Order: sequence, then C-alpha cells, then structure tokens
Amino acid sequence: MSAPPESVTLDQVPLNAPQVPLERVAELLQAPGTVVGLHPEGTRGKGPDPYQLLPAQPGVGMVALRSRATILPVWVNGLGNDFLAQIASNFRTGERRGQPIIVVIGEPVDLGPLAEGNPRPALYKRVADRILDEIRRLGERERAIRASLR
Repeated sequence: MSAPPESVTLDQVPLNAPQVPLERVAELLQAPGTVVGLHPEGTRGKGPDPYQLLPAQPGVGMVALRSRATILPVWVNGLGNDFLAQIASNFRTGERRGQPIIVVIGEPVDLGPLAEGNPRPALYKRVADRILDEIRRLGERERAIRASLR
C-alpha cells in the first residue's frame, strides 16, 4: 500500500452558468484531476416526479466535446427541495425517518462517432441527449433499488 500524499488541496469554485461561461468550464476540465458536476438539463429538476427529466441543453455537449473529459453519468435521488426540513427529518423518532438518498454511478459515456463530429450547436445537443440518456438509464436502476427497500 502506498503512502498517502503529504497534502491534498481541493479547490472548490462554484460554477453557476450566468457567472462562469461554459467555455471556461471546458478549459478548467483540461487540467488533470479536475471534476465538475453539470446537469445536462441546465438545472436540477424540481418537480414532484424525480424521474421526469427536463430536455438536455446543448451546453453540456459543448463542454464534453471541447474538454475531451471523461463523462461519468451520475443519478442522485432523495434530496428534497427543502434541505433544512430534510435534515430535520433524520432526527425524528419512530419508523418514519428521512428518505434514503440513493446515488447510482454509471460507466464512462462513450461518445463514439459524436466525438469526431464538426463542432456546432446541433452536435452539442446530440451529445447532451446521449449523456442524458445514460443518466435516464441510471434513474431506472435507482427506481428498482428504491423499490427493493420497501
């Protein structure tokens, strides 16, 4: 077993699309060890059905193609829209405690021939759709896991 590094620095930069151009995000991803989480829909869905995804936006496709970063799809379910109420629910007594948070991580997305296409908005949208399709599959896996917990 190798020794741990003497020091590890984690830089956190909040990336909200209005403040940080997606071109800059693509640049940041070219540095080794950089990790960025993006919603292919451009935002987190806040509706009552967590499996109803919003349409993919081309920006995530542009970031994927320009950065050439590894795309790791992730599905997270169980986080509510009221964070404080969710935390408080974990301290209730009895059977009804907080809802479990389930995270499903998929294999890296292979963009195949899409990665070789001519960069343009239509291609960015197709790449974003491809990524969202993988996330949708993870959502179905998460739904099965959640059903098995009942």
